[in-house]
Amino acid sequence: MNRRNALRGIIGFTTVGFITYHGVNYIFRNNLSESKDIVEYSDLIAELVEVIIPTTVTTLGAKNAQVHKFIISYMKNCSSRKDNNNFINGLINLEKESFRIFEKSFKDCTSQEKSSLIKELDDSSRNHIIQKISNKIRGRSFFDLLKSLTIEGYCTSRIGVTEFFSYQPIPGHYQAITSYKSQQKAWATK
Repeated sequence: MNRRNALRGIIGFTTVGFITYHGVNYIFRNNLSESKDIVEYSDLIAELVEVIIPTTVTTLGAKNAQVHKFIISYMKNCSSRKDNNNFINGLINLEKESFRIFEKSFKDCTSQEKSSLIKELDDSSRNHIIQKISNKIRGRSFFDLLKSLTIEGYCTSRIGVTEFFSYQPIPGHYQAITSYKSQQKAWATK
């Protein structure tokens, strides 16, 4: 075998791989959301979290717990670029879908219309293996991010901890095995 041909083949193969890798990254990173800021969608996110955890007679909802501010802070400071792009693109697509179906903004829709739009986003019926592969390649989906951050933000907020969970700032004595009563809340502290 000729060494020059072997080296040309190796260099050519490496160059093609390098160009392909960076080309795919460029496509995934340069989405619609490059020029958009997540803060612009604060009102829309507040309405979305209120649909996921609504205010009831006995508890305050996610909007009252300021969960939308938690989501905005997380997306600005902690999320990956792919997740941030997916989230902003999901918000844009939700607004477009709301205008297409109901001919009005998501904020102006009734609670039944908001719920129907949210149910369309839920992709829990997908195969989990395919979803994991998709999450690895394209990042987490918009609804997956929205749902998980809403629950995390609500369960760690002051309203969620003190009103939704049972909370004792200074817990009593330790009991290794306890039984739950009917309709008893989960504990917010360990």
